[in-house]
Amino acid sequence: VTPGGTTTLTLTASGSATLGGQVIKITGTNGGTVREAGLTVIVRPAYGLNRPHGLAIEAGGATALVTDNELPNQRLLRIDTATRRVIKTVAETNQILRRIAIETGGASALVGGDRGLLRVTLATGALTPITTFDAIRNVDGVVLEAGGATALVVDCGPVGNCSAGRVDRITLASGA
Repeated sequence: VTPGGTTTLTLTASGSATLGGQVIKITGTNGGTVREAGLTVIVRPAYGLNRPHGLAIEAGGATALVTDNELPNQRLLRIDTATRRVIKTVAETNQILRRIAIETGGASALVGGDRGLLRVTLATGALTPITTFDAIRNVDGVVLEAGGATALVVDCGPVGNCSAGRVDRITLASGA
């Protein structure tokens, strides 16, 4: 890779790969300078759900979205409803993911997390915050209202005190 350039490294585990964290060491050399970095790749089984939380059936019913909060990363997964196997990791974040509502048209979904409401573009996995950080916390329910411009969310309030939980109406265009 030239200075300032980027490259993509794709890793695929074989069917006989050992499950769990696998450390990979990457070494780069530029003349006499050697740099090393390590990363850990998590190899999961096909049914690989550890802490599933939210579930939403996609149009047609052949696939569903599931939030899974296995450390070190929380994931939004697409599963095959017939086999219940994970087809794809749609998105990953360090925020705990909870409930899911698929938006009209099925190209994106709203995902409630421990720190707010996110929009996930399902084709790319791009995560876009809808609400400001900590405006809503520990979202335990999200439902799109008729027309799709607003959503109702059940959360623990801005201080995270679930004994003072509430139902909020969120305008999706502004996050307010």
